[in-house]
Amino acid sequence: MTIFHKDRYSSYRPVHHFHLSRFHYITLLLFLFSFLCGSFAANLFKETLCNDILHLFTSSFEKLHSYEIKKDALFYFSIKEHLKFYILIVFFAFTNVWHFYYALAILYTGFSNGMLFLFCTFVKGCSGVLYYLGILFPQCLLFVPFYLYALHHLDLLHIEWFEDNTQKNTRTSFVANKKGQLLLIQLPLFLLGILLLLLGSFLESYINPLVILHM
Repeated sequence: MTIFHKDRYSSYRPVHHFHLSRFHYITLLLFLFSFLCGSFAANLFKETLCNDILHLFTSSFEKLHSYEIKKDALFYFSIKEHLKFYILIVFFAFTNVWHFYYALAILYTGFSNGMLFLFCTFVKGCSGVLYYLGILFPQCLLFVPFYLYALHHLDLLHIEWFEDNTQKNTRTSFVANKKGQLLLIQLPLFLLGILLLLLGSFLESYINPLVILHM
């Protein structure tokens, strides 16, 4: 599926004013839809499939203040998970199944967050909304705009990467050379993304536990 029309891509010209594009709206709608599905599923299967998970979640909340949080181990786990996701979305941006993987990743993220949200309300009632937000703060202030921008940029890159494949008269050597140049141009952005993920994982591992413990 093609999210953007070709004339909407301007070969990475500087954009002076950021605005939500059609891509962002589709991403947010996919997330919201899967978030509601996750919440519905958690409520529907509360007494059956989710019972053991909910019990573990509840006991973890009750004992949270007595746990010794190993922040170094948490940082390693966080950066490993985010890097894995980041590398996968970059990889699939250069394949024909990019839009399928992108949609699947958004649906999974929304569904899991929907379940987490409802579990928080099961344990804490109405105040569970604040606990849910506390679990995501402050790292979400970095991760959410980062992933929105990264997904949007990778979608543009995906179109640019396959653009010459649709032109029959384009020489193979020219296409290969253009793609090589495109990869070199994107390398600094890719490395910057890794640095931002390191910062986000630091917030998630060293700052977020303090937020949760003081709620």
